[in-house]
Amino acid sequence: MLNTNKFCVWGFKNSYNTFRHIHEAFYRALKFMGKEVTWLDDQDDISGMDFSHTFFITMNYALDGIPRRTDCLYAVHNIEERAKQVLGGLPLLNYGLYVDSMNVSGSEELAEDTFFNRQTWENYSSVVFRWGTDLLPHEIEANKPKRVFQSDSDVCNFVGTAISELDGFQRACEENGKKLQIHTQVSVEDNVRLIKESYIAPAINIPYQTEVGYIPCRVFKNISYGQFGVTNSAAVHEFFKGRIIYNPDAYQLFYDAKEELPTVSLSALYWMMDEVAEKHTYLNKINALLEAAKRMEG
Repeated sequence: MLNTNKFCVWGFKNSYNTFRHIHEAFYRALKFMGKEVTWLDDQDDISGMDFSHTFFITMNYALDGIPRRTDCLYAVHNIEERAKQVLGGLPLLNYGLYVDSMNVSGSEELAEDTFFNRQTWENYSSVVFRWGTDLLPHEIEANKPKRVFQSDSDVCNFVGTAISELDGFQRACEENGKKLQIHTQVSVEDNVRLIKESYIAPAINIPYQTEVGYIPCRVFKNISYGQFGVTNSAAVHEFFKGRIIYNPDAYQLFYDAKEELPTVSLSALYWMMDEVAEKHTYLNKINALLEAAKRMEG
């Protein structure tokens, strides 16, 4: 089965869920890799389609209508009861998110912050990694700007869920004649455009995320779109080797970024963008899944 070039990303093609962005990123990366890939869900007509020896990538709440075959492998995000009910008895690989607080002792390290465990997660083999940007390396390269700070912009765009931790940043925006705009359900193209147009594009964590060492996809995306990293998370600051603009207070973060961004060199921004391009795209995630599947069956 591992010799197949046939993949299917299953779920949220025709409906919105946060995982729609993740599934789209998997789909775009697989197409770029030259794989035969479809992106489907239960609203598609799959009659007559050949799913033999297919590598499925899916998650617990996207399993309605998924083909069930013993000659396929199903990589499921955080296997729970739903997946056990629908896919029980079939070849399953659990995949999940790596955070700093996770105990990975005894794991096999596949790449940076990428670990494989053989049948140690509720009797399923498991691979964990960070989230990443939805762009591909050549797209990140093309996004490299000619200046770091969009000083003439009057808007700070945040793509994601509105959280209370943004309140202080919004207050600072208003004090400086800037508008914080929060967007959801945007396309990849619009996401890139909104971040590029931003005066500052912050990646704001809730306290729990910082405590466990969660690195949000937002910071990888913002950097890959051409914005210097700005965050309230100590974990993110440490992850980028202290080179990111950081303040735990979102209000003061605005003022720190306003002061520091004009002094940031293009080479510093390009270093961050190169780091993301090399280590944090969905090409890395797919390679991790393939290597985990290889070790699982070996």
